[in-house]
Amino acid sequence: MTGKIQRKFFLWSSLIMITAGLFLSVVLYFHLKNLLTFEVKDKAHLVFAQVDAVQSYVRKVLRPTMYAILPRNKFVLQAMSTSYISRAVMERMNFHKDDYYYRRVAINARNPDFEPDELEMSLIKYFEASPQLKLWEGYKKIGQDEYYVMARPVRFDKSCMYCHGRVSDAPREIVNIYGDKRGFGHHPGEIGGLDIVALPVQSVVMQIIGTSFSYALMVFAGGIFVLAVLNVSFKSLVVNDLRKILDIFKTYFNYDYKPRKLTEQRKIDDEIDEIIYATQGLAKYLKEVEEEEKRMLLKMQHSEKMIAVGRLAAGLAHEINNPLGVILCYAQILRSSLEDEQQLKDMDVIIKHTKMAQKVLTDLLNFARPKKAEKTKLPPEEVIAGLASVFKVQADTRQVKFTTRIDSPLPPIIADRAALEQVLTNLFLNSLDAVPPDKGHIELYVYADGNSNLVFGIRDNGPGIIDEDMDRIFDPFYTTKEPGQGTGLGLAVVYSLVQEMDGDIRVKNDGGAVFEILLKTKQY
Repeated sequence: MTGKIQRKFFLWSSLIMITAGLFLSVVLYFHLKNLLTFEVKDKAHLVFAQVDAVQSYVRKVLRPTMYAILPRNKFVLQAMSTSYISRAVMERMNFHKDDYYYRRVAINARNPDFEPDELEMSLIKYFEASPQLKLWEGYKKIGQDEYYVMARPVRFDKSCMYCHGRVSDAPREIVNIYGDKRGFGHHPGEIGGLDIVALPVQSVVMQIIGTSFSYALMVFAGGIFVLAVLNVSFKSLVVNDLRKILDIFKTYFNYDYKPRKLTEQRKIDDEIDEIIYATQGLAKYLKEVEEEEKRMLLKMQHSEKMIAVGRLAAGLAHEINNPLGVILCYAQILRSSLEDEQQLKDMDVIIKHTKMAQKVLTDLLNFARPKKAEKTKLPPEEVIAGLASVFKVQADTRQVKFTTRIDSPLPPIIADRAALEQVLTNLFLNSLDAVPPDKGHIELYVYADGNSNLVFGIRDNGPGIIDEDMDRIFDPFYTTKEPGQGTGLGLAVVYSLVQEMDGDIRVKNDGGAVFEILLKTKQY
């Protein structure tokens, strides 16, 4: 994968250079084409100005002078017809026959040579369809060559009717030359033909294309040189440093840049992708380390607290348990000598509460100095089945729904059966106290989580655990129950027993409280 980013940089830079060259060449082509359009447009206007000057001179000067000299109704075509004279003059001005193409054509022209061709006829129809338009201009193909064409309609006015109106009014010279069939019967305002100027641009357009192509080649050649310089600079300034960064990741984090999971199907194409992938891995690793550090710190704080409380509880339990034993012994002796019913009831209360105090002290001793777990191979289905029968009876007594769920098959675990049963029993009793009678539901379940753990869980539909209590529920003597309803040691004992079995415990709210015990599996 070495140098892939350099190749990408070269390819993209080449594409940009080529695109820029083509773009500039196209811009140059259209710019030169626009300059050509302005030039030929001015030339076409100049031709029309010359035609207008000739026709104006004939109408205003030459024709009136000839009428004054000649006898009445005498007409000299070569000296008095604007169309004839303008055609003759413009033909003589086009010395090389290729400077421009000028025609004055008419519908039903007296001279068939001046009948409109297909292009000219289409322009006449265009002006007839749009009488408000005075001019048309644009590029057209005439034969095999391209021309810039400018055309304008020729409209008859009142002065034209002498020669183009009724045959009876026309000069005898025109009728004698052209006959009485063509060029007559027109009306003022009617479009009788058009003036058209066409300037050849084929050779100039080819020169423009050649110039644009040459410019594109020059840009391309210059781009190749610039790319070569950029490629060398990019390698020395960027690629080499990227490789050093990647070598650091490979050395200290052992990255192989291959997706490890189906959810990590990122395509690794170049050094940047490698750095992104490595950085994501590093960020994920640091996040996991930070979270693990927080968990370990909380566990250490909790363990230190439990050790301190355990030592205190053990000392207090021994100091208090002996006097309680004496009180219980003398209370039982005293009861045997009593006959009054009220006194017997009072003594029973003393004995009952003394035994309750002794039970609390026993729990304290078990918490402070738990006995070493006797780990054996346990089938989880058997543990759940044994507890389910006992839990079902207690749940039925409270009219609470109790269900079990076992995701078979499950591997065996190595654990202390008595400790595991006590843990699940304590959790079940807490749930039983939390759910409402008649509407409560408790589920005991077990499944394998895919990470070499078996998860034993107790789920209920009670009120759950508020966020403020989450960090304190495993503290000794901390309880959310009503006074006299609990000692606050149940979950502390659960936590201690789970730690003895090298397990973990997690708590969450999901429609109620959910406690899950994670114990490592052992494959045989």
